[in-house]
Amino acid sequence: MAVPQQGKINFPLYSVSPLSCNHVIVTGGGGAANTGVFNGFAICEIGYEKNDYVAYEVQRYNAGTSAIMNSAIGSLGNGKRFYLAAGKDADCYIYQVKLRPREKQGAAKAPEADKENTDLRHRNVANGKPPTSNETEESAQQELNETFAGDLVFDIQTVVSAQTDFSLGDPCQRAVAFSPDSRLVVTGGADGILRVWNFPEMLQRNTINASKKEISDLDISPDRKLISCISGDGKCKIWSMADGKLHCALDLPPEDEGKFKYKKGRFGVVEDKRNTTRLFVILNPINYKQNKSYIQQWTGPSFAISQVSCVGEALSALAVSKCGRYIAIGSMTTGDVDIYIAYSLQRLKHIERAHKTFVTGLAFLPPAQPNEEAVLAECDAAVVSISVDNQINIHYIEKTQGVSMKLAVVLIIIVLFLTFMFCSWIDL
Repeated sequence: MAVPQQGKINFPLYSVSPLSCNHVIVTGGGGAANTGVFNGFAICEIGYEKNDYVAYEVQRYNAGTSAIMNSAIGSLGNGKRFYLAAGKDADCYIYQVKLRPREKQGAAKAPEADKENTDLRHRNVANGKPPTSNETEESAQQELNETFAGDLVFDIQTVVSAQTDFSLGDPCQRAVAFSPDSRLVVTGGADGILRVWNFPEMLQRNTINASKKEISDLDISPDRKLISCISGDGKCKIWSMADGKLHCALDLPPEDEGKFKYKKGRFGVVEDKRNTTRLFVILNPINYKQNKSYIQQWTGPSFAISQVSCVGEALSALAVSKCGRYIAIGSMTTGDVDIYIAYSLQRLKHIERAHKTFVTGLAFLPPAQPNEEAVLAECDAAVVSISVDNQINIHYIEKTQGVSMKLAVVLIIIVLFLTFMFCSWIDL
């Protein structure tokens, strides 16, 4: 099955986060090696051209010499101010993204950031530090790419940064997540410690010694009470946000079924039980050639396993829709993307060879806000996939077209009429 929706960016992509129902932020880069490959992030808009949904770059931000390997999006002020938390080496950089109309030629220069953000940017605290002069947005390297001159411009500013990993060897932040209300940020890195930060100040709130190995993945539950954490030894544990105590650990399959390790975990709500939380995880075999992978569904509050689905290849990416209705997975080997019904783990759509290599990120687009008009309004769900092949693909589930009441009544009348005529013909 060919991929009908795709866009391309000229740097490797490692994370994707939805900014709105029509925009995503993708991050990545070529790293510290002097290869000339861009490091930073780009804002992409979803459009519809030539019968295809496409993602095209509208603006980018140069992050300097370090690639952004992990990121998350939060918002404050009722969605008026967006913040990107981006992992660069051992630090977490916070960027504010504000939307404004593009000025016409000859118009006055846009005002600077409001006083709140200016004060925050220059605040020197024990846990947060302002960016250095050669890493701020004023740097000559950090230019906006406005090749696609649309009606909107995103003002991007570095707000604050904080060191989030203190490994002795090669410190590196591996994962980051915002709480649903964007008042907390949780980071994890090579030192195996989960750090909880108050946002937007980036003041450290508490720490959790989660593992002796590096933390490779984390997520925050919708009620802001729990943190899921996957470590380098392949274990998945759930921790209490309030006191840092272990809530539970997910069991690995018996070794007679093969050796497995957890790869990714994402919380999701239950559609008809909004106070119930599920955790979806992907489980890969240690030896990819011998065993299949699994998607597991664990239901809170005790997190007992409730559904399992077998997948025929190793997996690299996972996403859950905000409504809790769908999940998406990405392949480690073939570049395939699959969309599943969340409650039953039944596969709904398969996109073969969506990417040339392994999928590095997946993100469902959120529903439109009251003042927004979504490009994919006629779709029940849409997920964006990325890879180091520089591709941005959009995959969607079409809305089910039900039979209208009027049509149903007409069909019933026709059936009754035909039944009457048939009975009359056979003299009943």
